[in-house]
Amino acid sequence: MLSKGRLTEYIVDCSPNDSREIFSRMLEGKGFSAREWRDGYIFFRPGENIYNEKEPSAEVFFLPAVSVRNSFDVGTERAALKKLDAALQNFLSAEGLGGKYIDCTVVFRHDALTAEEIRFYHTFGGVWFSEEKGGRDVSSRAYGCCGLDRGRGRLYGPVEEVTDASGSPAEMMLLLTLEAECVPYRG
Repeated sequence: MLSKGRLTEYIVDCSPNDSREIFSRMLEGKGFSAREWRDGYIFFRPGENIYNEKEPSAEVFFLPAVSVRNSFDVGTERAALKKLDAALQNFLSAEGLGGKYIDCTVVFRHDALTAEEIRFYHTFGGVWFSEEKGGRDVSSRAYGCCGLDRGRGRLYGPVEEVTDASGSPAEMMLLLTLEAECVPYRG
């Protein structure tokens, strides 16, 4: 649900050519490892598993290659995130982070975004895959998307006004504001 009022945009100090480096600087010293992965760049670290303290969890930022474009179609993007989920589970498992509990933000990089494309990022809540056995969570993987307008140095995604059915704020933007320290633009 999107509240009435102005949409929030976040300031990201980047030039059109250094968006990968700016994420490296923002996440430096916060326990994130970085690697080239799947025609892009991935930042990952162990996370806090609120569902099952005995199982490892991961917090991830994935920057697909600039040539990888968002379709701006909800069905297409959900299918793409499902494919990404399978690959990311394998990758994180190999890194010792299990792969069953993931909070992942996919950051699509653009030279410029239209108003309609910005609206997509503000309203597309991403996807959440979860599994239960015997009334207990055995897997919970959340994927959100945001768009980085490299020309303007602005980041758009589900903001605090976007909530899930229970009224909880989107976790993806919490990662961006708390860990990447993106600052809301108040222009």
